[in-house]
Amino acid sequence: MLAERGKQFSEIETLLNLYYNELQEFRKIKAGKKTKTEEVLEDSPDWTKEHAAKHRAEIPKTLQKFAIQISQMLIDAVSARDSGKIIEIADAVDFLKTRDSATDKQKSADPWRANILSNKRMLEQSGEQWKIGEWAKILDWPDEDKENGFPHLRRLLKELGAPLMPASQIRRK
Repeated sequence: MLAERGKQFSEIETLLNLYYNELQEFRKIKAGKKTKTEEVLEDSPDWTKEHAAKHRAEIPKTLQKFAIQISQMLIDAVSARDSGKIIEIADAVDFLKTRDSATDKQKSADPWRANILSNKRMLEQSGEQWKIGEWAKILDWPDEDKENGFPHLRRLLKELGAPLMPASQIRRK
């Protein structure tokens, strides 16, 4: 998570970041909007209504799981009278104030890398890979790179270890 704020995330920051990302997806569902996953996979022949329903049902469960972990961390610190841990949690919350409340857009030092890393984690958990065009769509990648097969995006995805489906090879005669 170096790209988000220029340093490696602590355990607390990682957990809070996962919570905030899941909360954003939950709010999209409540507002009747599509989640990131749905936006990317809606045109995929493998994406069915059953997949979408299962995906939407998992988000509140995952959000609750993260909320319980954060609550337990705070209760443990209070029970142990560990003010240092409480301050560490508060500092992590302050550090992760990365959402513009007016647009709900991610603010980060490198938004491309931050978005790739966020989606990478989600894809690794599900074991999925995206085609280069799906990555470009979800990232709102500049069209100028499309003519040559997104070489800049491919390089960045490779550098970050993002799950990229191999390109189909065109045979020349």
